[in-house]
Formats: sequence, C-alpha cells, structure tokens
Amino acid sequence: MGRKKRLHIIKEIQKIRGSKLISFFTSDRSGNLPPFRVADDAIRPLHKHLESLGETDKIDLFLYTRGGSTNAGFGIAKLFCSYCKTFSVLVAHRCHSAGTLIALAADEIVMTKLGELSPVDPSVTSPFNPESKAGLPKPISVEDVFGFLDLAQNKAGLISETSKLETFRVLAEKSHPLALGNVNRAYNEIRLLSGELLTRHMNEIKDQAKIDMIKHELTETYSHYYPINRQRAKQIGLKVAQNLDPKLEKLMLDLQKDYVEELKLEEPFDPEEIYGTNTDPVHVTVNHAIIESEKSTECFVRNIDIAMGVVQPIQLRLPGMAQPISIRPHQSVVPKIVKFKTGKWVSLSEAGNCV
Repeated sequence: MGRKKRLHIIKEIQKIRGSKLISFFTSDRSGNLPPFRVADDAIRPLHKHLESLGETDKIDLFLYTRGGSTNAGFGIAKLFCSYCKTFSVLVAHRCHSAGTLIALAADEIVMTKLGELSPVDPSVTSPFNPESKAGLPKPISVEDVFGFLDLAQNKAGLISETSKLETFRVLAEKSHPLALGNVNRAYNEIRLLSGELLTRHMNEIKDQAKIDMIKHELTETYSHYYPINRQRAKQIGLKVAQNLDPKLEKLMLDLQKDYVEELKLEEPFDPEEIYGTNTDPVHVTVNHAIIESEKSTECFVRNIDIAMGVVQPIQLRLPGMAQPISIRPHQSVVPKIVKFKTGKWVSLSEAGNCV
C-alpha cells in the first residue's frame, strides 16, 4: 500500500478514536538479521513527531515490538504522557517486553484478537556475565536466576540454612557475584518502573492490591515469551478496552499488514540470495523500523556489507599419487561474511531501495 494508503488508514483511526496517532513499528524479520530493539535512539524521532502534533487531549501509539531496553521503554512512555491528557497504546499484534512496559502507562490498551503483550522481566548484560564462545558477555535472564532459587527452595525442598547457602554457592560459582547483584538490581528496577507507570492512572493506595498483582504477573509468573492476549490482560488488571469496534480492529490489522510489507517481515533476510553470483563485496541497506504519523515518516536504515568468505583449498592425496592435489570449494558453498553497520533514522524519501 505504501505511505499514501497508510496515511488514509491513520486518519480513519484518528477519526474513530478522536485522537492523534503515532506508529512505532519495529522489524523482527527472520534470517540472518538481528531484530530491532527499542532503544534510546528512538526517542529523538518520536519526540519530533510529538512536537509536530503538539500537546493535545488524546494520543495513540500504534506499537509493534519484540522488546528492547526497559529504560528506553520507560522514557518513551513518560515522553508520550507529557504531551497528552489521555495516552493509549494500540496493539494489533506483538507488543512484547519493553513494549508491554510502555503499555503500562496507557490509560487504555486497545488490542485486537491477534494482539499480544508479554512479561517485562529483563535480561541483563555486564562485564561480569559469563562469556560466549565469541568472547562476549552472555545475557542473564532475571527470571532464570530467581527461577533456579525457587526450584531449589520450593520444588526440591532445600529450605534449611545449610541447603540455602549451598544453593547460592553453586549459583555464584556459575555466575560472578557482581553479575548476580546486577540481576537483583534489574529485578527491583523493573518492578519500580512498572509501579510508577501504573500509578499514572491508578491510585497508589486504593489500587495497591491490583498494582501488586500486575507487577507479580508480569515479572514473576510467566516465562519471557508467554503471550498475554487481551482476555488474560483484562484478567490481571490491565486497562484493556472492553469492546473493540470491528471497523477499528480491521483498520488496525490493515495498518499492521502494510508495515509488515514495508519492512518485508515475511521475506527472510538471505545473504546468499542477495549476494547471488557476485564476486565483489555487495553493499545493501535494510529498513529496520518505522516511526510514522500524519505529518511524516522516519525509517531506521542499516547498512550491511556481504562478502565472500575465505576458505583454504583442501589438499587431497590419493594412493599412488606423487603429489597431493588442491581442491578449492565452489563459490556457491562458501559461506558469506555479513557485517552489520551502525544504522540511523532518516526520512522515508532518504531510505531509498532496501532489500
């Protein structure tokens, strides 16, 4: 459909909702392409759109994300709330992790039947984390650490002081104590951030039991990838719209479909196919995220270099041969080297042709 058709849908949604709408749609394209994570670099273009709309009564954020930085999500939520009296999040499909954290600030969460929230338990990375084979710190899931302690105490029955000390000793041997300290800090922080966003539209004293339930459900109960549909979201106390206008639901799904096409989410990123029969390095760009309103469209464009990998010839000596023969693998079976460069937010017209 493209920008022209999306603009029509955005205006139709705004008319039904009596609000201004900003879309923040991020890529989770399959293949050899990392998903776009919600991060601080999205705050500047989001602020630009909010400034263009100005302070108003109602703002809707149409959001699709698999997650990212909890602090960035918290900052985005606070930013939107500073520009309107009523802030709502529209969820056509996925709004996970940091996206769910943003939704906690919403006076209303509008979800289609396909809509999903998720737990907001973060993973933490620090110099003290265990290293991967590549020598990089492995993320540690807050949920996994506390899940291990819960397994030892409540499932295995290790409740004596000696057993608790031994359990913690084993944990500390596998993970640096300072990394575990970072995990505990992240756990406390996500509960604090969640509570602060919820009290924007809930009474800290009157609704304390409901706030505690929401924090418990989103930070302690489920695995990180548990999908929370709109029925479950209502049950745990989130402010989900009770009745969704069928026309609005269709418009949300149509808008979702166009962003999926724009970001090519149903086309796996395949370096082999892109490289084809080339022998020289290939330079391409991908559109990794979109921020859009009726005023303009910004895209996060990432440059990617694809080159032929280097494989040493195989030396083969058969019986009766005086000298070994050298066999060089065919180009088609040599793995490609993919280098992802730093991306940046640009206008839609500057994005150009992306693969």
